Amino acid sequence: DSDTPPTLLTFFKPSPSPSTAAQSQLKKIYQLNASGQWTLASPADLMKQGEAYWVYTAGASDYIAPLSVSLSFGDALDLNSAVTESPIHLWNRSGNPRTTTLMDIGPSTPLTYREDSARPTWLKLPSPYERVLPVGGSYDLLLSAAFATRTTEIYDTLVRVKDGQGTRYHIPVIIRRTPLGVVGASAQREAGGRAGLWVGTATINAVSEAHAGTLVTNTVTDPETGLSHREVTRLGAGLTPTPTDSEFSLRLLLHVDTNGATRLLKDVVQMWQAPVLVQDGTGAMTQKTPGRYVLLTDESLIPLYEGAALRDGEKVGRRLSSADFPFPSTPSSNYLPLTGFMAINNTVSGSFTLGANDPLNPFKHKYHPDHDNLDAIFTSYRAEASEFTRTFQMTFTSTNTVGLTSSDYGYTTLGGIYQETVKGIHRSDIVCRGVFQIRRAISTPVLNQ
Repeated sequence: DSDTPPTLLTFFKPSPSPSTAAQSQLKKIYQLNASGQWTLASPADLMKQGEAYWVYTAGASDYIAPLSVSLSFGDALDLNSAVTESPIHLWNRSGNPRTTTLMDIGPSTPLTYREDSARPTWLKLPSPYERVLPVGGSYDLLLSAAFATRTTEIYDTLVRVKDGQGTRYHIPVIIRRTPLGVVGASAQREAGGRAGLWVGTATINAVSEAHAGTLVTNTVTDPETGLSHREVTRLGAGLTPTPTDSEFSLRLLLHVDTNGATRLLKDVVQMWQAPVLVQDGTGAMTQKTPGRYVLLTDESLIPLYEGAALRDGEKVGRRLSSADFPFPSTPSSNYLPLTGFMAINNTVSGSFTLGANDPLNPFKHKYHPDHDNLDAIFTSYRAEASEFTRTFQMTFTSTNTVGLTSSDYGYTTLGGIYQETVKGIHRSDIVCRGVFQIRRAISTPVLNQ
């Protein structure tokens, strides 16, 4: 840092390789003089920015500076719909406390931060952000971006880290925002900007009480036989969900395309489409079409692609699935189209019916005579299992309803109120309600291509 240049001794003293701390000495360090000759430097010499030094070490060294700054991957932060947050690790390797300052030096910064386990919410990154590091102290600062409040699709900047004692880092940052959709009204365009695969959970915590109300005994006469019998019915059973003692969860898999159309999935496989190479005029192979990830709900298409992950040295697909929505489907689609758009204060909804003889009907039991849909001699069809219909909806709220506040709620994470009505398994409809949260896991905007 040219504003506060350190001496060679101060800068290298924390490293065990080029220094001998007990004697406050350094191993040999050489610098270029004005005539271009390498000369032995003094430990009291100030380091100069933009000049080269030869530094002798006792073996290999990973030492960079008294203040160590590192990232999880590479030497830059790349924030996008797939990687929405990334930590910066700071470590004071020196023998004295250091006040570190971290600052986005670009204009109109969209960066937000959360200290590891220190704050549950995301805050706008101040200019500068300061933190005192004790001797040997370290901390992780988690950075993300306020995608939802930005319209710029690509934002580049530098994050500058300084300690006021001679160390300065510049960390490149690129923020890639998925653009809004290009068709329809505002809600449809907003949903189109959320194209990709969303994965999450609906947590049911309230169910209507079908057995509430008052029991009433009535005399009922059979119109064919004229015989009467007494029948107990229940009056006043409400459809309003009431809180339950425990919760249960439903796994959600949703896909949104660039037109804002939302589909509920039972399972999906991520594969890899290899790049298309062509021969140029010199005979060299060049890339005509880049490689890309694909999402398949039609398993017959899997042999057309390569695996998206390595397992035991073999390329395999990545499968995500849910057993909670067994809607009828054809093998070529394997999804349920939903109505509405995935936009704040909007609702997506869907419905499906499982017939009494559907193989996925949970009330049908092949080996139970009361639930096998067969007569007493197991020859003729007789409906014994219940046909039922599930109608559900998800309403997206402007604030988070589950867990910690997201780094950028409304762009990479969404949540709201889940409600479902089940018809056919009871005289009264069963209504359940809860909250849900989903997160964009894969930004591929199309299915099966």
